[in-house]
Order: sequence, then structure tokens, then C-alpha cells
Amino acid sequence: MMLKNLNPFSLDELGIDGVAYKKEEALLIVQHLLEEVIPILGGDVYYLIEGKPCYTTYAGWSCDMVAGETFSDYVKRSCEEAKKYIESFPAEGKSIPLFNIVEMTVGKI
Repeated sequence: MMLKNLNPFSLDELGIDGVAYKKEEALLIVQHLLEEVIPILGGDVYYLIEGKPCYTTYAGWSCDMVAGETFSDYVKRSCEEAKKYIESFPAEGKSIPLFNIVEMTVGKI
């Protein structure tokens, strides 16, 4: 799956080096990482108000590899946990949740 035409929201104004995505795009990214066999370490949630990220919700998730778990199983579980978290996160009034996803950087040896 190619990720095209995504609309990332910069978190620079919040003093954070990164971007966040609306729910639908965040779910596409989760699917892409699963297909590319890249685990998701976790993520943070911010709110979009009047077209720009305004504040953190102080909500987020994390997913560590457990003893005896294969890398492949970890990838599947981490992506499933991210998907469930993103899908279930509620909007708050006129605020739209944005998701910053932290994936494992897999280097070449």
C-alpha cells in the first residue's frame, strides 16, 4: 500500500518535532506499517481546533515487545493495539483528535 495524499498536521507550534494525522489517515498508516512489518511503539493524541493542532490530550498508548514474543507477532500485536486505540478514541465537542504514531526505526545491518 502506498501512502499518498496524506494531510499531516505539524506539531512544531506545540514545541514538538513531529506530525499528527486525523483518525482515518492514522488508520491507513497503521495498516501500512503492518504490511511493511514495522512495529508501532506507541503514540500520542492531540486536538485540532479551527484547523490547527492546539494542545495535547495527555492521552496515548505504548506497546513493548514481551518475553518470548517473535518479532512478527510483536508487529501484529502492536499494530492491532494501535488500531483499537485510534478507533476508540472519542472526539470532544468541536475538537478533532490527531494521532502521532511512533514506529520502530529498523536499521540495516
